[in-house]
Amino acid sequence: MLVINDLTFTMVYTAGSSPTLDYKMPFSLTDTSEITYDFENASFNFKDDPETIVTEADFNVQKTVDQRKEQDLYELKKPIVLRRDQELIVKQRFIARYENFNGVLNDIYYVNQHTMNVSVEFKYKGAFTINIHPTFQHSIKPKQSRFNNEITYSAIPFLVPGQGYMFSIKKTVEK
Repeated sequence: MLVINDLTFTMVYTAGSSPTLDYKMPFSLTDTSEITYDFENASFNFKDDPETIVTEADFNVQKTVDQRKEQDLYELKKPIVLRRDQELIVKQRFIARYENFNGVLNDIYYVNQHTMNVSVEFKYKGAFTINIHPTFQHSIKPKQSRFNNEITYSAIPFLVPGQGYMFSIKKTVEK
C-alpha cells in the first residue's frame, strides 16, 4: 500500500541576534522493516513570490543504518535566507510504502522544528476507515469532505518538536 503525505507549513524567523537566518529545511525519514519512506519533492515561497521547487538533488542526505532501522537526514545544500518576521511557505511531499499491508496500518508523523500554520490533508480512495490521533490541540477539528474521502486539518497554529499525529488506516470489508 502506498500513502502520499503532503505537508504545508509556514516558517517565520522571530528570535535571534542576526537580521537573517539560513534555513536548510531539515527533515528526516526513518524506514522500518514494514515501512519505506521516500522524499518526492518540496517547494517554498515568500508571500506573493513564485514557488521554487526543490528535489532530492538539492539536498545533502546523510544516511545512517543500525540493526532496526535506516534513517535519512536531509538538509538543503543552499539554505533559504529568512529575514526577521518574513513568512516562508513550505510544502513537502513524502511517499510511504507499506510492504505487508494486511488491511490495517499505523504510522506517525511529527515535526522536528517549531512550525506555524500547518495544514494536513488525508485523501484516499476506496473502502477505508481512517482514524487520526493528533498530539496538537484537540480543539482543532478536522473537516471531512462531502464524499468522505478527504480529511483536512487547516491552520494548526503551532507545532513544537515532537508534536504531530498518528494515524491508522483500516480496509473496510464490503458487505
